[in-house]
This record gives sequence, C-alpha cells and structure tokens, in this order.
Amino acid sequence: MQLRWPTAIGVGITLTIEIYLSQNKLSDMTEMANPNRQTTAIELTKTIANLRRVMRRTQHDLFSDRVFTTSEYEFLRYVADHEGVRVGHAADALSIAPNTASTIVKRLLGLGVVQRSATISDRRVGELSLTERGRAILSTLSDHRTSLLEAAMANLPDEAEEAIQRAIPALNQLIGVVNTMSLSDLEKLTAAKWR
Repeated sequence: MQLRWPTAIGVGITLTIEIYLSQNKLSDMTEMANPNRQTTAIELTKTIANLRRVMRRTQHDLFSDRVFTTSEYEFLRYVADHEGVRVGHAADALSIAPNTASTIVKRLLGLGVVQRSATISDRRVGELSLTERGRAILSTLSDHRTSLLEAAMANLPDEAEEAIQRAIPALNQLIGVVNTMSLSDLEKLTAAKWR
C-alpha cells in the first residue's frame, strides 16, 4: 500500500516530512532525532494546515453555495484530471476507504458536478467524469484560489515572496517522496520514535 498526500497530511505528515528531510535514509532511524528537522516538520505541518484552513474559509465566504469538503474537492480534482476513472481507482489513488469514496460520489452526483456512465464492457461498472456544471465550479474555485494567493503575495516583502518561489521545487520533491512511501516505511519510523 502506498501513502498518498491527503492521507499523509492528516495523521502522519510530520513523520513523513522527517523521512524526507533525513534524505530518505530509512535504515538509520537515529537520524530522525535531529531537533531542527523535527521542528521544521512540525512547523511545516502547521503551516500547511493553516493555509488550507484560510483558503477554505475565504472560499466558503465567497462561494457558500459551491463549497465542498476537502475530501470532496480533492476527489473532484482527481476526476477532472482522470476523466473516466472508476470510483475504486480514485479511492485507491487518494487513499480513502471505498465506502467513503462512494459517499463522496453520491454527494457530488447529487450536486450535479460529476456524472457516472456505464462502461461498454461491463454495464455494472461506472466511470466518472465532470459535468459542465462541475467544470465551471471547479474552474471558478481554482481561479479564486490562484487570485487569492496572488493578491496575498503581492502584499508580502519581496524576500518573502522569493522564499516561497524557491521553496516550491523542494515541496514538490517532498510530495513525490510522500507519494512513494510505503506503509512499512512509516511503521518503521513510528516504531523508532516510540521506543
């Protein structure tokens, strides 16, 4: 089983960030005790959570009739990027339980933002795609998020904006590492931390 970004943000991101910051040397768990690395992991976890919370709050204030939970938004984005995906495949990719994925799909179908169509080979299997309404809402929400961050960065000192720009490649690397980590990697680290 692979850990995916949404899962890691919730329960184990501090641990997974520590793995990345230790340059992926899982064999020597003593490296994880670096207090600066741990502080960075903790602060990054808090910062990501706070940024997501602020983005959702402003989104809710402006688009109260179009607000999705984080899981619904991530699922909707996934369907947008993978037209024709099956519910089970999306659930696996997003590391959510199949019954949770089914609940999300029912809500998104009810909101008219996704549609399910039967496959040619097996009429019992449904493939998901966005409706025109779903595309329009997703586009509006995406534009809002981009505009909000662009306006906020315009109010930062140049050094802070440049620091954010320089951090993006490293954060993308971090996401890649988290996405490729196995459950056993996380279990090893957790066991080492709680000895």
